[in-house]
Amino acid sequence: MPEARARRRVLAALIALLVVACLSAVIVTSPPVAAAAGALGGTTLAVFVIRAWRHGRLARAFTAASTPGAVDGVAVRWLPFDAAAAVAGLRRPNVFCHPSLRGALNADELRAVVLHERHHQLQRDPLRLVALDTVAPLVTLVPGGRRWLEDRRAAIEIAADAYALGRGTSRRDLIRALLTVGHGPSPDGAAGFAPAIDQRLRALVEVGTDEPGATDRHSRPVRLSLGVAVVVAVCVVGVAHHLVAAGTTIGCVWSGC
Repeated sequence: MPEARARRRVLAALIALLVVACLSAVIVTSPPVAAAAGALGGTTLAVFVIRAWRHGRLARAFTAASTPGAVDGVAVRWLPFDAAAAVAGLRRPNVFCHPSLRGALNADELRAVVLHERHHQLQRDPLRLVALDTVAPLVTLVPGGRRWLEDRRAAIEIAADAYALGRGTSRRDLIRALLTVGHGPSPDGAAGFAPAIDQRLRALVEVGTDEPGATDRHSRPVRLSLGVAVVVAVCVVGVAHHLVAAGTTIGCVWSGC
């Protein structure tokens, strides 16, 4: 096992060096605008790789420290430390729970929690959350971006609630489990049971989690704002690239021809 871990680290280091070398070549040989776009894309990719690696380390630690079990036919791994309930792992996500849930919740409420996490597992939501965390610093620079991120994260949780309701969980058991278990965000991209409590309770009590598109209706203006911002950015980059292209006055001044 240590040898395999060492080989993975060497391979990861070689891949990172190759990516850096390729990006450096692209940036050096490209026009200024293309170089800036390449640098931004490379930085985003690097951040994603780092976050994915951190999440993988977390998932491996969870797996090593946990023991296998099952709740109502769903495979879970019981953790000896406080993690409430969460799904971790990018390639093969697992459902992790703390044994104290069996004392804090009744059988129906525990089933609601596990079915919620089962949906996270089936949809590989940790990968989606790592991707959202990666683009979050950029998205929050756009007007309405922070709200869009909150809605995306809430939509992931509301979809998991809908999955549990569709498999026989009552709305009452899901709400009671949420109020009992919910506390704080999940670490390093793990898909926990606690996030977006306010929006999930509103969906359960008012409009209903099983009503499709409830969260999407609130995020449409934000998506429109983001779409307009992307279009404007593309137009600006296109015009700037044309201005600095070889053969233009500005291009010659920029490149020293």
